[in-house]
Amino acid sequence: MTKVAIIGLGIMGRRMLTHMRLHPAFSPALLWDPSPEACRAAQAEAPEAPSADVDTADAEPSAAKPKKATAKAEAAEKKPKKATAKAELGEEKPKKARKA
Repeated sequence: MTKVAIIGLGIMGRRMLTHMRLHPAFSPALLWDPSPEACRAAQAEAPEAPSADVDTADAEPSAAKPKKATAKAEAAEKKPKKATAKAELGEEKPKKARKA
């Protein structure tokens, strides 16, 4: 049996939990959501799966961006942005009036 953690118990997470419990090859191993109410509702549906709410779970996600990617993103944000549209550069030609 494959054990699966469900992170996020909104519309999609609750559907995955419901269907996972119907499939004999899968078992919910952990349920987590930042909302304690969502955790309690999922726990009621799958009492065999442990649930962690905001008070007991780490606030930082474990799948955070690597430091190198974060540094590149921060450097890109600091760069002055280039204007790409001709209108922003003042190069746009005035439109000709149509003949009636």
